[in-house]
Amino acid sequence: MTRVEEFDSFYDSTRQYVLHQVYALSGDLGIATTSVKDAYSRAWQGWSKVRSRDPLAFVRSEAWRQSVLHRRPHLRRRKHSDGQDQELLDALHELPANARRLLVLQTIGELGPDDAAREVGVTEESVASATDTAGAALERRLGTDRPSIEARLRDLRAVTDGVPFERPSLARRRAQRRGRRRTVGVIAAGVLAVVGAGVVVTQGGPLDNAADAAGPHARQLADPDELPMADDDMLDDSQLRDIDGKPWKATDTSSGMRQRDNLSTCTPQRFADPRAAGGWVRTFAPDDDSGQYAVQSLEVSRDEKSAEAGYRRTVSWYADCSVPRLQLMRSYTLRHDGRETVMMQMRRWDDPTRTYTIGVTHSELVTTTLVHSAKGNRGANVDKFSRAVDESLAPLCDDDDRGCAKPGKVRPSLPPATSTAPEFLGVVDLPPVKNVDKMWVGTDPEGANPNPSATACDKAEFKGKTIDSAQARTFVIPEEPALSDAQSPFGISQTVGDFKNQKAAVAFMRDAIGRIGKCEEDDLTAKVHDGKRIASKGITGNTWRLTFEVDDKHTVDYRLGLVRAGGRVAQVTFAPLDKYDMRPADFDRLVARAGARLRTPAE
Repeated sequence: MTRVEEFDSFYDSTRQYVLHQVYALSGDLGIATTSVKDAYSRAWQGWSKVRSRDPLAFVRSEAWRQSVLHRRPHLRRRKHSDGQDQELLDALHELPANARRLLVLQTIGELGPDDAAREVGVTEESVASATDTAGAALERRLGTDRPSIEARLRDLRAVTDGVPFERPSLARRRAQRRGRRRTVGVIAAGVLAVVGAGVVVTQGGPLDNAADAAGPHARQLADPDELPMADDDMLDDSQLRDIDGKPWKATDTSSGMRQRDNLSTCTPQRFADPRAAGGWVRTFAPDDDSGQYAVQSLEVSRDEKSAEAGYRRTVSWYADCSVPRLQLMRSYTLRHDGRETVMMQMRRWDDPTRTYTIGVTHSELVTTTLVHSAKGNRGANVDKFSRAVDESLAPLCDDDDRGCAKPGKVRPSLPPATSTAPEFLGVVDLPPVKNVDKMWVGTDPEGANPNPSATACDKAEFKGKTIDSAQARTFVIPEEPALSDAQSPFGISQTVGDFKNQKAAVAFMRDAIGRIGKCEEDDLTAKVHDGKRIASKGITGNTWRLTFEVDDKHTVDYRLGLVRAGGRVAQVTFAPLDKYDMRPADFDRLVARAGARLRTPAE
């Protein structure tokens, strides 16, 4: 049997069996179906390894992981086809995640306790007690005995058997397309988060020794005398003084295009142009013990087209940066003849907090990046920092009058476009959640019908004759057990609608805001708090906090924002959970950033 035949047989014989279990675990048929299809795609991508282990356990575990990632934090539950046992699904969802998985695996999954323990990642000793406790909880909740519960679990198959699946050949083709368009951004960020790297290489890192960094066999790609700039043209101690007026000194300069270590956690490789004729990195430290440091990279491309592409790629790396508790705070541009400079300030909300100021500029063949890091919430003064960035291309003045032109004024700008879904929030836009050091992860945008960001107050649906298209995506923190195992949904849902014209977008906003204003009258369980207006250049919107009374002792809170830019509207809904929340001011800034993203042009 060939690899293809083997996978096709496995796919045909197990897909309904897996969907049945994932539906019981997630309680959402749409999410379960999408998650199972994604899991089989990932299985085919790694089939050479998966086939020799336990492919069924791999698919089932991957589908469970995907269902947690795809779960949407919205108030109004989806309605499914008739015949589902919603009471059973709700009762299952109230169980702790591991207990729910153990129960499902040992009933409709037909696994023994040892196999179930191995798949969930718990000890065999804990399986019996966790399963018994979960079973007893279901008996109390449903008012029935264990055999009846197991029968109801089996009966869920009547719902999942009606779900059509694509042919195995289409599943393999979809996996191949996914592999071609897949990027390394989230994976690289996750690996870097595990090793705990900072945004910039720290002192004592792999760049401290230039000889070691370059290596004895580093290949010189061009004669240094023919390049417009070289290592001795990099910034020196006196030029770094522009940043804060204090003495700095260069601690290391390294060269060599064959070096594989990256410059920072945001950059997957050291230089953006893989065919550059030359590249150098210089690190700096101040004379005091302030904890600051700076890094400059400089690369010389072989032609202007490659240099332009390298410059855009470098900016994109920072725009797409996905690192736990790292947030893009502000963006700036500086333009003058023949040159464009993008600057960003990012903050890593760790202990201690660090603020990073990044400047990327280029002219003709040369691209250079300067990164400054400082402890605390105050980063470098952007006007002074821009002078240091501008100085980094000063050596071109001898040969290129454009490099000598007087720099323009530093101006606040829209955030640099992300490489995918630029009209949506990116991971780098999201504020930290207190007590959580894991990373936000976003789903791919998909159709927004029904609207996953809608609440019982706004009842917003992005459909009708006045709208061209609408998509939605969700952000969750799947690696945080306290949030992924929670009974209540946690996360951020964002919906973006493109209306036929600005008048239609204004009407949509007006109607939604009107419904929110009347929500307390129409729904006696609802309270609307903290209404605030959001306004800046080109955008207008509002934010609220909504509280819904579930019963005499329990309430559910949501933070809701609506923002418009021209004919585009974004709705942002955040579902906090107990102590896992963000400050009102942070949410207001997030909604304002969502408005800015509506205006951000794609690269």
